[in-house]
Amino acid sequence: MLFILSLIGTVSFVLLFRKAMKKYAVPFYLVATAITVFFLVYRLSGNIQIPDVINKYVMKPLSQGTISTALFSIVMWIGALNRKNPVVKKLFSIRGEMSIIACILTLSHNIYFGIIFFPMLFTSPGSMSTTHFIAVCITLVLIALMIPLMVTSFIKIRKKMKFASWKKLQRLAYVFYMLIYVHVMLMFVPKISMDSSYILNIEVYSVVFLGYAICRVIKAVSAKNGELLREL
Repeated sequence: MLFILSLIGTVSFVLLFRKAMKKYAVPFYLVATAITVFFLVYRLSGNIQIPDVINKYVMKPLSQGTISTALFSIVMWIGALNRKNPVVKKLFSIRGEMSIIACILTLSHNIYFGIIFFPMLFTSPGSMSTTHFIAVCITLVLIALMIPLMVTSFIKIRKKMKFASWKKLQRLAYVFYMLIYVHVMLMFVPKISMDSSYILNIEVYSVVFLGYAICRVIKAVSAKNGELLREL
C-alpha cells in the first residue's frame, strides 16, 4: 500500500513541479541531499524525536525506499512508453533530473538500514539470514551501479562524453532496475507467511517492474522490425 501511495504522490509531484525541476534542478538536488544528510544524523544520534504523522507519511516511505523507487519507476516507464503520449512527453524532458533525485534519495534508504546491515555483512555474516545476506550483497552492487548512472545523468557530465559511450553506460540501468526488483522480492516474499498483506506489495511491484520489462522488450522488438522494414 505504501508503494502505491508513493507512486501516486510522486507522479503528482513531478507533474506539478516538472517545469521548476527542469529550470531550477539544483535546489531539488540540494533538498534531496539535505534529506539524506538528515537520515545520517538521525541514525547516528539515535535520539531525534519525530512526530508520528511525519514518521508515518514522510520518514517511513523515505527510509524504506518507496519514494525513490517510485521515481525510478517513472523514469523506467517513460523509456518504455510512446513518447508521443502527452504525459510521457511532459515527463521525458526531466528524466535525467528525476534519476538524479531518485539516486540521492536512495542513499537515505541505504543509510537507514546500512548502518545496521553493512557492518554485519563484514563482521558477522553468519548472524544474518540467507535472504538478508543476499539482499545486502545486492545493495552493494546496486550502489556501485547507481553512482556512475547518477553522475552521468548530470547534463554537464553527459555533454563531455561521447554519445555512444554514454548510451552504453546507461544500459546498466536495466541491470539496476532488475536488481531493485530482486532486492524487494527478497525482503517481501519471506514475510508472506507472517503477514498476507505483503502479497499486495509483491503484486504491485511485480506489475510495475515485470510490466516494464515486457513493454521494453516489445518496444525494442518493434523498433528492430521497423529498421528491417526500412531496409527492404
